[in-house]
Amino acid sequence: MSRSHLGLKKWAHLVHVWSGGDGPSSADELERRSGLSNGTGGDASARLLTAATEVVTPLDEDCVFWWFIVGRQKETRVYAFILKGCVTGRTVIEKQPTPPGRDARSFGAFLSRNMRPDHCLFLENPKLSGVRVAATPRGLGAIGDPKLSQSGLQKLQRRVDAVIKDVYHGVSMANLDLYLAGIQWWENNRDLSHRERARLLAQGMRYPPRVPLLNGARKLQNQPTPPLELQHPGPESSR
Repeated sequence: MSRSHLGLKKWAHLVHVWSGGDGPSSADELERRSGLSNGTGGDASARLLTAATEVVTPLDEDCVFWWFIVGRQKETRVYAFILKGCVTGRTVIEKQPTPPGRDARSFGAFLSRNMRPDHCLFLENPKLSGVRVAATPRGLGAIGDPKLSQSGLQKLQRRVDAVIKDVYHGVSMANLDLYLAGIQWWENNRDLSHRERARLLAQGMRYPPRVPLLNGARKLQNQPTPPLELQHPGPESSR
């Protein structure tokens, strides 16, 4: 909250709004529900997203892996990698420039960075290069938990899709990392009570410096770059 002209009561209300509902709030919603002037919501949203950015420690458990395309246009296309713990349900969401089957080194580095190597990784295509370096591959069909099955992971993808399209109404590529961090925070804390989420978010605002949203927090409606959309490219075996 450093160097912000907003008082602590206003910040308490912003934290309450952002941590309520079914997912993170947009800059427009923060302005509407907190009585902020036009444009102030962008700065508030950047500070809250920064507070929600988690320090990820490698998951010490079996995990499932899912990925999908972010952005339909070639010049804005990236790939979202999702890793989810089979025991704790902890979720990691990262943006990557290439799909897992095309760059084995980057895929292996993503896995090594986010999970311990002495565990199994369940994914659509266990033969993907780079998996064995960081985990023991297993087929996704072996998962018995519906939340971790292909249909469960597709529901998770649709939640990410809904936040980007329906809440943020599209985001610029420059801000995608910060928005995905906010979505990841919500996935990892959605089972908490509203009070517990608000307290956790407020604690996150104590130390990290604000990361500004480039070109503002809203969809760049007057910019040539189209808003991002999500799609799943199909079974990995066909790529």
